Amino acid sequence: GTTGVYMISAQVEFAMNTSGTRGIIIYAGSNPTFEIDQPTSIDNITRIAACNIFKLNASDSVTIHVYQTSGTNVNINSAYFNIARIA
Repeated sequence: GTTGVYMISAQVEFAMNTSGTRGIIIYAGSNPTFEIDQPTSIDNITRIAACNIFKLNASDSVTIHVYQTSGTNVNINSAYFNIARIA
């Protein structure tokens, strides 16, 4: 990798389930650095998107974690991840 400033974005679409919350966490390096969570949609699928700017070292890794708290399995319909060096 290359040390620099990066725009990192992620999106996940969960299958319909009306219980609990859904969340997405971006880890840049070894720390959770950006998190969004939201209640589920009552009559539809739940989509969550996160985007932020991060300063990364050449040795840093980036991971995306998603979670849900319905108490049962919920499928992920789709997931996207993008990273772009901007400086």
